[in-house]
Amino acid sequence: MKLYQYLNFDEKDGKYFRLETVRRNKLWLSNPKTFNDPQELKYRLDTEYRFNSPDSAKLCEFILNNIKHRNLLDQNLPTLDSDMTEQIHTLFGERIEDDSYLNVILDSAQTHHRCAIACFSETVSNTLMWSHYSKGHSGFCVTYEIVDALEGQKTSLFEHNSHNRYLRSVDYTSKPKSINYWDIFLGSAFEKILCTKSIEWAHEKEIRLIAPNSLESATQKEIAGVEIDLPDRFRITEITAGCKIDACHLEHLKQAVNALRELTKNDIKITKAAINKNDFNIEIHDVD
Repeated sequence: MKLYQYLNFDEKDGKYFRLETVRRNKLWLSNPKTFNDPQELKYRLDTEYRFNSPDSAKLCEFILNNIKHRNLLDQNLPTLDSDMTEQIHTLFGERIEDDSYLNVILDSAQTHHRCAIACFSETVSNTLMWSHYSKGHSGFCVTYEIVDALEGQKTSLFEHNSHNRYLRSVDYTSKPKSINYWDIFLGSAFEKILCTKSIEWAHEKEIRLIAPNSLESATQKEIAGVEIDLPDRFRITEITAGCKIDACHLEHLKQAVNALRELTKNDIKITKAAINKNDFNIEIHDVD
């Protein structure tokens, strides 16, 4: 499987920040709070969900106490033991009248502030992606070859791995996902929140690498992100220059690729995007 990441030549501390990250075979993971879509992380409360308990606060307290001791992004149904399941069944049924409890639980978990995300596309030739994320086709795009299962391992990157990073496809919908208490308790709530976008973004064909607990502190809400070593199953195989890249930036790109080749001992191609003369498509050509 191949994934593509569109980047630009923005400078930070006198260096091309994103190119420097790639040159050192690293990967930048962003705080989802910093994403460019102002409607990221939006969700709807399921006000029709019902519980049997006459005291809805008892259920809220039960779930909240468990959240404090569990990593929500690592949750799966099999982790529930029989004793916990019995407690849950005694509480299931009646409608929760005060939805503020649900907001309290979501806010207390603060998963958005602790996890970090790297965003990729399934296509290298999308005109809008080049325009939005590579500064009007003047940046570059990195091709990652993804090995979905290492030799001797059965786990796919699209499956949950306890305390590890995993891939998720973004779901494009007309409305935000509805979240209820069971979504939170069973661990599906935050994937709904982190991996749902408006249908208007469907052209991105986005896949996200989610890294639980990657940010330094849940209280550092404004931290931009974190740089990590490129995951074992990722390998950079090609870097494509935008069709409007200037000559100086192209030279910097070539130097970075040469350094990356030396570091990784891998054969990494340099290519360049070009506008097709006969239609609106983008072509990719080798660079001498």
